Amino acid sequence: AAQAEAKQTANSSSSNSSKDSSSTTAPSSSPSSSNSSGFIKPSGGYSTSSYGYRIHPITGVNKLHGGIDFGGGGPIVAAQSGTVVFAGYHSSWGYYVKIDHGNGLQTLYAHMVAGSLLVSPGQHVSQGQQIGTMGTTGSSTGVHLHFEVYVNGSRVDPANYL
Repeated sequence: AAQAEAKQTANSSSSNSSKDSSSTTAPSSSPSSSNSSGFIKPSGGYSTSSYGYRIHPITGVNKLHGGIDFGGGGPIVAAQSGTVVFAGYHSSWGYYVKIDHGNGLQTLYAHMVAGSLLVSPGQHVSQGQQIGTMGTTGSSTGVHLHFEVYVNGSRVDPANYL
């Protein structure tokens, strides 16, 4: 899985963000309390597509949708504190951020507005800190956040953490 991530990052036209690293928090529309997993919802949006197999809306192929999509626009916040491992561009995910939370747990936030990334690789982020804004960059059919959770390098259903 680490090799796939490295290959994916190598194949992307990555451009790491060098935005100001000041702490920005989301407006009160985003949840501020965590559940038993310690996560908070990464946006104030509504769920538009869940984790699991589906007909891909662009390719028409039945394949795993490896995350949860939230529609509605607005800020994206870190679901849990951690260290940013990637902040840049990928042809499928568009502008995205990946955060390492330790103990083999990582989260990914994709399709952000160009120029909206508020974090950089190596930066520590706090739970609830705004990391970007929902957009439609990459392979996307509309403004949304694509949110993934990885355990030891493998994607798992994010609903179990929210």
